[in-house]
Formats: sequence, structure tokens, C-alpha cells
Amino acid sequence: GGGGRAPPPPPAPVLTVAVGVGAGARLLYAYGTALLLICALWVGATVMLAAWAVRRSMAPARRLSEQAARIQPDNLALRLPLHDTDRELQDFVRSFNRTLDRLQSAYQQMEGFNADVAHELRTPLATLINGTQVMLSSPRDAAELRDALESNLEVLEDLKTMVNDMLFLARADRGERAADLSAISLAAEARRVAEYYDAALEERGIRLRCEGDAAVAANPGLVRRALANLISNAIKATPAGHEILLRCEPVAGGARVEVRNPGASIAPADLPRIFDRFFRAGQGRAPRTEGHGLGLAIVRAIARMHDGDVDARSTAGETVIGITLRAPTDKPAATPQAADAPPTRQ
Repeated sequence: GGGGRAPPPPPAPVLTVAVGVGAGARLLYAYGTALLLICALWVGATVMLAAWAVRRSMAPARRLSEQAARIQPDNLALRLPLHDTDRELQDFVRSFNRTLDRLQSAYQQMEGFNADVAHELRTPLATLINGTQVMLSSPRDAAELRDALESNLEVLEDLKTMVNDMLFLARADRGERAADLSAISLAAEARRVAEYYDAALEERGIRLRCEGDAAVAANPGLVRRALANLISNAIKATPAGHEILLRCEPVAGGARVEVRNPGASIAPADLPRIFDRFFRAGQGRAPRTEGHGLGLAIVRAIARMHDGDVDARSTAGETVIGITLRAPTDKPAATPQAADAPPTRQ
């Protein structure tokens, strides 16, 4: 009728759509699982291939390591092979073999030095022991005992000198430099040392002439010791009636002294070795009255303590031995003690 309410509007229509995802989820799960397995297999294969490649590339180094492990003190002449070594390792093998060459040379020098020391010590020790046994074998009066003690003292002083020289060389070999440097005149030091040998020169009928001069910063005691050894050796080698020439001259950064003496020349094979310890040119071993054979080794040690070097040449009838001194460029370490009095037996 005219007075009644209008009916409410009908509700809005709702459309519901359903899609099945089970198949897609299963597909994604299968895809992820397959991808994970493929990645795992790929990583594993990569690791195995990398390990194989590294092992293969390191095989030459392992072979060299095994060959190096076979090198022992009794076969230091063994070297790593170069002909069947990869090109990338050939430089390493060459450097290693050069190191072995230096090691073998140093080891042989050490063995020879030990043998020489034992030989040098054996004779005076045997003299002391035999002399003491003789004196104790029967009663002796005070005069005989005193003579024996004086003789033993001479031998002991000789041993002390040799031991001190060897200790000096050992300290110099460790790289010690000259200390207590001062500006010195080589000519003045040479004349001072020459005065010490006046009696020996007069006895042998030999003259010593000094030429030139040069100034250098050096340890005076060590310089005098080096000059004394050079002059002493020259006196022994110079025939009576001849002259020894000592020449001083400046060189770049330092000074040089050379001692020139006439006499028998040194064999070319011996010349490079005259600065070695206990080496005596022309013979395996000289009589003990000619010294221990350490004089020129000490000269070389003193030169190196002053950043210098030594040289020698010998021609028919003349030998020249020189020493070059330069002030050390770094801070000097403690210097092995050198007595002011020149040694008389080297």
C-alpha cells in the first residue's frame, strides 16, 4: 500500500575463485631440490678438480723437497737437478744450488780450520807434556826445574798468542767493525812500526823505505798490527842486501798501503789463498819458527773491519801485498783488542 516500507536492497554479489596450487608447489620443490643437488655436485667437483690441480702443480716442488732432504753433511756435493725441472722453478733451483755451493765451501773451510787448529795445538802440547814427563821421571835440582819452566813458559806464550789471534779472527768474522777511529797518517804509523823491526832488518841486511803518505780515519792499533804483519812477512821473504818498499797513497774514500819486496814469487795457484788461515805458500806447512800462518788472515780481517780489502800480486822476483782502508759507514761495534806492540810471529 501507499503507507508501507520499501523492501531492503538485495546483498551485493560475491564471486569466489579457487585455484589449486599443489602442483606448482610440488614443481618448485622439485626444482629447488634439483638446483641444490646440482650446486652441491658442482662445488664438490670443483673442490676435487682444484685439489687435483694443486697437487699436480706442486708435484715438482715436492720432488725438489725430497731431493733437498737427502742432502746431508756427508754428501754436501749433491745438488738439485736442473734439466728435468719446470721452467717456473729453474731460477729457484739455481739460487738454491748457489746457496749450497756457499754452504759447502764454508763447511769445508770450517773442517779445514778445525784440523789446522788441532795440528797447530798438538805440537806445543806434546812438547809441554813430554818435557814435563822427562822432568818428573827423576829427581832434578832447582836450576834444571827453572830451565824447564822457562821453556814451558815460552811454549805457553806461543799458544796464548795463537789463541788470541784465532779469537780476534772469530770476532772479526762475526762482522765487528773497527771502533775508536781517529785521523791518522799512514806514513807516520809505518815509520813507527818500522822502528820496531830495525834490529831484524839490520840482522838480515835489509833496508826498508817508505814512500808517500795518506790520511784516513782508522783504529791506530789495528793499523799498526796490519802493517807489522805485512812488514814481518816481507822481511822473511826478502833476500839479504835488498830493499823493501812501503808505499802509502790516498784512494777514493780512504787510503791504501802496499808492501813491495823482492824474492821468490808466489805460485799463481797459491796467490788467491795467501790470506787464508794457516796457509803457507809453496808448502803444506812451514816450520813452527816461521809462525802460525795467521798474519795475512789478520791483515784481511782488519781491512774488512774498515770497509776495505786486501790484494796481492806476484811476478818474477817481486811480490806486492796491499791493504785498503776506508772508515766504516755504519756505527762501529766494539773492536777486538789489538796490542800496540807488533806481533813478532805470525
